Amino acid sequence: MSFELPSSASFAGFPSIRRSRGFRLYTPEGRRFLDLYQDAGRGMLGSRPKGLALRFKNSLDKLGPAAMPSIWERRAARLLNSFFPDYPQVSVFPSYPEAMKALEARLGPDSAPFRDPLDAGCGTDELSEIDGPCIWRPFLPVPPTDVLLPVLPGTGTWGGVFVLSRKSLDLIQAPVPSFLLAPQVYAAGLFFRWISEADLDYYKSFPRGPWERRGPYLFPRCAKEAYPGLVQELLSCGIYPSPDYHLPSIIPGSYEEGDIKSLRNWEGKWKSVR
Repeated sequence: MSFELPSSASFAGFPSIRRSRGFRLYTPEGRRFLDLYQDAGRGMLGSRPKGLALRFKNSLDKLGPAAMPSIWERRAARLLNSFFPDYPQVSVFPSYPEAMKALEARLGPDSAPFRDPLDAGCGTDELSEIDGPCIWRPFLPVPPTDVLLPVLPGTGTWGGVFVLSRKSLDLIQAPVPSFLLAPQVYAAGLFFRWISEADLDYYKSFPRGPWERRGPYLFPRCAKEAYPGLVQELLSCGIYPSPDYHLPSIIPGSYEEGDIKSLRNWEGKWKSVR
């Protein structure tokens, strides 16, 4: 699994989206979908967290679009240190490729790519075998690695990528424009507060559907070649799943029974899917 987003080809057969609100997506024709893709985990706060747009505007008004060192690198480090105290070193990059380039220059080509704990398989928490740089995904244990890249909800891949390490790696960082980094730090703060206060079993009442579940992450039970057909069935139920077979769908942080009514009606069929 990769930290990067699926290619545009992965979205073949998906409807065009005109607008979004929370965990709901709307087409130009007015159809509504419950978002289980969530920007590969970066949308776990919903599509537009409260106050995020204002942070964009204020940061752009104050600092403009230029990429240069700012106070937000330090603020990002303080925030991440509070949530990941075993990783005192924080490096900020504008993108995943930039982070990988810096790590390869420091650690060698064997440092890439980051391992993903979801690759270990559904239903297992055995992370001790993960060696080398690793991704952290919300609601999963922090893997015992020396270099960590957290997937943080907020502004997508263009709001800054953070590389955390137990000791200094002297990575050559590339500055992120403040009008992108400041909203990401704000959104990450919102998210850390949410997961510290929320009932982390919120996902247990979601229909099993055609998936195996690990925390809020949903893995298709069908074979890879059958996944495009499953995607179309889910879309017909008003569910917007992950476009990539290897990238799990994610149970949204909030939804109503009406959002999943059609999904429940299909459960009998999907119980036999293996």
